[in-house]
Order: sequence, then structure tokens, then C-alpha cells
Amino acid sequence: LSTGIITGWSWDFGDGETSTEQNPIHTYADPDTYTVSLRVSGPGGADTETKVDYITVYASPGAAFNPTPTKGKAPLEVKFTDLSTGVITSWKWDFGDGTTSSEQNPTHTYTDPATYTVGLTVSGPGGSDSVVKVDYITVKANQPPIAHASADTTWGYIPLTVKFDATGGSTDPDGKIVKYNWDFGDGNVSDDSITSYTYTTDGEFKVILTVTDDNGATDSDTLLISALISGVENGDLSGIPDKFELSQNYPNPFNPQTHISYQIPVATQVEIKVFNTLGQEVVTLVDESQMPGFYTVTWDGKDVFGNEVSSGVYIYQIRTRDFVQVKKMILLR
Repeated sequence: LSTGIITGWSWDFGDGETSTEQNPIHTYADPDTYTVSLRVSGPGGADTETKVDYITVYASPGAAFNPTPTKGKAPLEVKFTDLSTGVITSWKWDFGDGTTSSEQNPTHTYTDPATYTVGLTVSGPGGSDSVVKVDYITVKANQPPIAHASADTTWGYIPLTVKFDATGGSTDPDGKIVKYNWDFGDGNVSDDSITSYTYTTDGEFKVILTVTDDNGATDSDTLLISALISGVENGDLSGIPDKFELSQNYPNPFNPQTHISYQIPVATQVEIKVFNTLGQEVVTLVDESQMPGFYTVTWDGKDVFGNEVSSGVYIYQIRTRDFVQVKKMILLR
């Protein structure tokens, strides 16, 4: 834009490079701020114009980021940290699940189990750059806990105190159990992992143990507790029955166990056996000499070898020197 008759031009681009062209094109290789001067000359003399810090060259941005964590159970919260270089004025994140963000350091929650590819594009005066990390975030489904309830006894006479334990077999395959809940089957509950409870009324009580893991998933296990009424403990002579009698098993149908009560009025050899409907012996529950009294024996639904038998109708029999009686019971697996 110089005026007058000009026959020479001398450009100084401020980076050590010069030109004598009238309208040169110059490429700046390094980011910086440059002072440019132009000296023109002609028949009328010479003149110089200097523009201080007139050219600003920005570095090209370099996209980079780091997420934490990169794997875990759903829902997984991931914090993304921008590590990009250069002058940056905008960020565009693609989290790989259909959602985006324009924050510099966003936090994103993945709700579905999958493997996700994450991309970041950064822009600034020096241009733009992108980085994509393929299959970089792995989100797994939470595996629920496994509840296992145990008790030191499953039947007895009231008042019946039972010690319950959830720690012996309850596990969580990919985390930890954070909550226990016992429902004793009579309206009372406990949140202790190991607890004792006393039944003061008779009946068959379904005890439910529920465990909860650190992701809120639950699992349950059940026990059956039989609280019985009897004026006489097994073999107690303070009350002597006046006749032989085999009672109906309790509960019936049953799973996994049932109780068989009987009474004998005299001292005698007693056999209690279980048969299938073909007449084949399954297991012997009692084979001993007993004093007169009231007795209860429990069958756990297993044969003489400790194997669980299948669902069906079974016959149980009491045999003494002077008395034989049989009854039917039903096992439902």
C-alpha cells in the first residue's frame, strides 16, 4: 500500500527471513508473535514502516485425554481429563453410546454393559485435531450376590432358639455384600449377618435370608423351621403314652425335610424305615431299643447313601415287637 514511485522493496518478516518482492507470501514455521517491517525506496528517497507484534502464529492443537476408570460394573461413572496441547477454545467428546459433551473435563456414566470407543476433537486458533480410542471403556454387567442361609437346628420344641448364619456361604462374585436381612417367618426380622431367634409359638416357619451387594442386586435363600409342641421331650418318662402311634409327618408335602413323630407305651426295639412305592427300602431312620415316651425323627429326603431322592410318594413305617403302622408322605422338589 506504499505511495509514490517505488523501485525497491525490502521486507523483514521478523523470523530471520526477508524478501525483495513487492507482494511476497511467507510461511511462519514456529508459533510466536512477529514484528514485520517494510522498507521501500525510489527516486524520491526511502521510507520504512514497522508493525510491532503484528503477526501471531498459534501452535496446532494436539488432542489427548485420559479416562478414569476404564473398566468396571454398570452403572460406571468415568471422569475424562483433557490432556490436549496448544491453544484450545472448544472440545467435542463422543462417548460411544450416543451421547456427547462440550465440556473440557466431563464426567459420564455408562448404564449398559458393552465396550465403548471414545473420541475427542479439539479446536483453536491453530486449527483442530482429533483422537479416537477404540474399545477403550469396558462396562460389565453386575453379577448378583449368592445367598446361603444356615441354621444350627431346623426343628425342636418351643421355646425353640435357632442360631442363623449368613456368612458361611453367602458371597458376591464381583464385589461385596453390604446388607443382610433375615425374615423369621412370623413377622420378625433382623439385619445381622449372624443372629439368634427364639420361636415361642408352634408352627412351620419359612425363614428367608436376603443379601444385597454394592450395586443393589439381591439374592435370597430359605430355610424351614419346625417349632413343635410337646409335653415330653424325646424319651422323657415324665409322660408315658398309653398306646403305640405313628403320626402324620409334618410338613406334608415337604421339601427339603420333614418330621415324623411317634409314641411307644413300653420299652421295645423300634424301627422307622422309608420305602418307595415299589416297596424298596430307601433309608432307615431309627433302629434301636427305646424307652416308653414321645419321639420325633427328621428325614432330609436322602437315601441311605446320602443322595437326594426324587419327588414322589413315599411310605414310612414303624415296627416294634408288638406293633406295625405305615403312612404315606409326599416329597416335592
